[in-house]
Amino acid sequence: MSTSDIPPKTKLTVSSPNKQLDLTLEQFKMATTTLNGTFEAEVEWCSDPSLDDWKQHFLQITKTGSLIHKVDGQTMLNSFSIQNIPSTLVDDGNNPNTANKLPYDSTNNDTSENNAIINVHPIIKHLQGCQIQLIDNDKYASIPIIKVITSLNKFPIYIRTKRESTFQELFASLIWWSALKKKGIFEKLELIKPKITENDKKTHRKEPTNLLVCQFNVFGPISRKTNLRDDRYNIIPDTNQNFPLQYDTDIDNDKLDNFGWFKAMGVLKSNGTLDLLLKSDGSLIYSLDVSILLRSEIRILDRSILHSDSCLFLGIIPKLRESLGIPVEYNDNNNKQQFIINDMTLANQQRQEVILKCPLRVDLEDWFVALNSFAIAETLSLTNMDNSNRLRVANHFSISVLEANIKIDANVTSDVSLSCHFSMWDHVWMMTPEVRSSQNPFWREEYDLNEDITINSLKITIKKRHANNKQSPVGYVEITQDMINNPEYAKEIRLPLHSSIGVKEIGTICIRIASSDLNFVLPQVNFVKFEQSLLKIDLSKIVKMVYNNPSVRTATDNKLSHTAKIFLEVFQSLNRQHSWFQALVNQELLMIDSSITKTVARNASSAHIFNSIFRGNSLLTKSMELYFLKVGAEYLDKSIGQILRKITKENKLCELDPQRINSKSKNESETEKIIEENYQQLVFYIKKIWKGIYMSSNDLPLAIKSELKSMRKKIEIMNGNTKNDASSDEQYQTILNCISSFLFLRFFCPVILNPKLFYFVADHLTENSRRTLTLISKILLKFSTLSYFGQQEPHLMKINEFISSNREKLFDYIDKVTEKKLDFSPKHLKLNERLTRPKLLMNKEILKNLPAIPYLIDSCLRESQLIEILMTTKSGVDGNNSNRRCSDEHLPEIGELEFEKLTENNTEIFGNDLMQYLEEEDDNEPDNGVDGNKRQTNSSSRKETSVIVRDFDREASLLFNKLERLKNLLSDYEYPSDTLFESKRYSELLAKRIYFSETKELYISDDKSAVSPPTNMTRLYTSSNETRIRFFNNERILTRSQQSPIHPSNKNLNRNSYQFEKKSNYDAENTVDTQNKGLSRLTSIKLSKMIRKTTEVTNANVENSNNKKGWWFTRK
Repeated sequence: MSTSDIPPKTKLTVSSPNKQLDLTLEQFKMATTTLNGTFEAEVEWCSDPSLDDWKQHFLQITKTGSLIHKVDGQTMLNSFSIQNIPSTLVDDGNNPNTANKLPYDSTNNDTSENNAIINVHPIIKHLQGCQIQLIDNDKYASIPIIKVITSLNKFPIYIRTKRESTFQELFASLIWWSALKKKGIFEKLELIKPKITENDKKTHRKEPTNLLVCQFNVFGPISRKTNLRDDRYNIIPDTNQNFPLQYDTDIDNDKLDNFGWFKAMGVLKSNGTLDLLLKSDGSLIYSLDVSILLRSEIRILDRSILHSDSCLFLGIIPKLRESLGIPVEYNDNNNKQQFIINDMTLANQQRQEVILKCPLRVDLEDWFVALNSFAIAETLSLTNMDNSNRLRVANHFSISVLEANIKIDANVTSDVSLSCHFSMWDHVWMMTPEVRSSQNPFWREEYDLNEDITINSLKITIKKRHANNKQSPVGYVEITQDMINNPEYAKEIRLPLHSSIGVKEIGTICIRIASSDLNFVLPQVNFVKFEQSLLKIDLSKIVKMVYNNPSVRTATDNKLSHTAKIFLEVFQSLNRQHSWFQALVNQELLMIDSSITKTVARNASSAHIFNSIFRGNSLLTKSMELYFLKVGAEYLDKSIGQILRKITKENKLCELDPQRINSKSKNESETEKIIEENYQQLVFYIKKIWKGIYMSSNDLPLAIKSELKSMRKKIEIMNGNTKNDASSDEQYQTILNCISSFLFLRFFCPVILNPKLFYFVADHLTENSRRTLTLISKILLKFSTLSYFGQQEPHLMKINEFISSNREKLFDYIDKVTEKKLDFSPKHLKLNERLTRPKLLMNKEILKNLPAIPYLIDSCLRESQLIEILMTTKSGVDGNNSNRRCSDEHLPEIGELEFEKLTENNTEIFGNDLMQYLEEEDDNEPDNGVDGNKRQTNSSSRKETSVIVRDFDREASLLFNKLERLKNLLSDYEYPSDTLFESKRYSELLAKRIYFSETKELYISDDKSAVSPPTNMTRLYTSSNETRIRFFNNERILTRSQQSPIHPSNKNLNRNSYQFEKKSNYDAENTVDTQNKGLSRLTSIKLSKMIRKTTEVTNANVENSNNKKGWWFTRK
């Protein structure tokens, strides 16, 4: 026999070389393939080996992963009763975390009543994700004791066997269940490295190519091998605002002494490496290995850190990785994998992170997507699950901090400035402006967070700045994910502030979690057919569905804005936003026309309807407002931003109301003089703002002009004027009201009224500047509709002079921005929308699942939310479907349903039976009195429209229910699928994933995981040669008598040490071959019958409860 024919094995040796246990790969594969996680044998077990009270019983591991007593007849029953099981070891099912489990295996041959009573309380109810450790065995020296720990059991279980064959079977079965995941959807986390396509592989055979180049200002470790201290290339951090990386403790902040700002050219290469080069000579400063980062470790910095929206954070976040159970690899000197590479002077750098400040926001968007295409994705999946079923988390929420009430004894004096720092994973990500106040600081700041994972804690720390410019903590409060998801925190609520020293309460802080949206998102491949139907469907159909939704009709402003944003971003990603706006406008005008008809029928005037057109909050007005502010943000800043900053900086009060002017020590003539000065200053500000608006008419983004042009045409048609000019002042007044409702009321004036909200200024407005900007907004609104101030506000009547003198300019401006006439005025502003953006050359399949450019729209998330809204409308039930659990009775096994296999067409997944069921509701609808001859007149167009709408409904329904089912599957314990039983490769892959530590603790690495096991682990099974492991007293179990100091065995304790020598590695493939079977007729019929049965019950309940038509999937 040749050396290569020797089966791979691991020798477990105790005190004598002649007493050893060989764990061979072939034995493990045979036991795993044969048993499939089950086990039956007589073993000895206990809960505390020090008591030396081993019990000898027949134990069984069932097909559902329970470790129970296997009793044959009366023999074992006579020597055992349920009272022998320690109560602390019994998982009695009362724990809420263990609810809704699958039933026990019915094939365990326990037929007697007594056996049923005994197995009601298993020793371990769920072995999924159990921890295994091998321990020296004094009684059977060559066979170690197996220690089993689960998260729900209070104490571990120790099991030992007499025969090696029994040990091999028990060991293989425990490994089988340990590799499966515990209950809880977030326990199914799996980290996936991007796949390298064939084109990428060909590219990597040569030198990596340059994909993206940009000039950055970099904040990071200063390399000693290059002359970065040259003033021409280095930006010296001279203020705290210019020193962006902040941590919770001063000790961590002290570790940033070698950090600083420098300029560099960034070159992203096709192998995921980012080179930072000196601008002077192109020499390499150092490189960043983006491929080892999680996507959560590539973050867009909040504006509050550097007062810029174009800064990216890149780096390993140790606390984040610890929360996910990932080893922090760069802290291990034995591991050569580093984030900062190609610089030996930074080899031991503790903080592996940098900040890249991009020149423009559009550069940040390009680089954010490009870098994420190489990073490790956080997904939720089961073993051997198809890529099309891997979910990802979208944890989006907004948090506001309003004010705090600090007790006098909190050591806060009136000469300090207070600010709030928001930190996660020991990093500060947002901070409020500093306010000078002692006991009652007021901030009113709101921050948006878009996370790819759930957070353990968001810490809000109030810090005070001293005269020496250093900060120290005053108190803190911690926000958990449960609090974020709790709707009670959507309103303002006060939470106790805890002292940073000790645990005493020092006051309260008022916060509000403005919006919370925790979603699970399917991969983009699932939405292909749905997006195709969205491109074809008449959007008026969707508008009617949304307007008929009671939750939308009665929504608050925040909820309405959120709904508007969902639909807007869906159609933006498909480039159908214009069609969406047209459908919304048509619906609004239809409602207005109905109101006018009713008014005329009552012989009443309809002038008030035209005067208030589009003034209220609706899905249209909210959508237009969001769209205009998104595409016109840069235009606003460059057209009127400078004058707004001038007004806030000068802080002049331009009050014209005599009653508001403090004139206690002034006579009437002095008051009139002050009013005249204020009037001149106010008119000066108004003229500057109006000039900035009027002169930049040709710079207004074309997207805004297009919607205004379309809006004007529809208003003219509604008024009966289809000519190229307005026929009357009344008609033109309606046009003015319409255009000003969007352009001034919802675009210019909100920014003028509160420039800080739109990041034009950094600090809150003072009383003077707030009053001045309020007056300017009020006057511009009057001017936009050519309305005049009357006797109700006599102090503002003098402003009518400005309105009259600029009347013709307003007409001219409205005609230009609505493209009623050509605009020959020059372009004054340099806007980024006119720049040519580089084409991203990364893997196209990966880019499809990343935010879309421009505006970083998460299309898959928005489409999922759109589907949920439409399904809520269709079914007439509450939109919170995540709480609707499906019964496990009749639950098909994982892999049985064909939607768990990859396909781009969801209608092909279930076969014709289910599709026929989905069409039953449409087929049964009455004809509403329309006879056959009339239907045939437009049969072709109607049929085509009907088919498109039906396809759209079908795709939405299938995606909605697929997501619900996957969430339910991922929320439960993981159970093996038929594909695992049938796969001949799974046992080999499982063996490759087993590692052990010096203390013989076993570690099962994740399937296809991007994270390597800890470096102190050794692979248990090798390919051709052996790994010899000697077992000496790593965790020797002593009885209580042996624990005595006079026991003779104590003289041998700790005499030997653990040794191992590794000779080779196992090189099996990382994947399991699975057959992509088509949907069999039998499976299709089973699925169709199950859904028909459950749906009939559900529909009957719905009809009886609210008499509304609709269907959805539940399992009963």
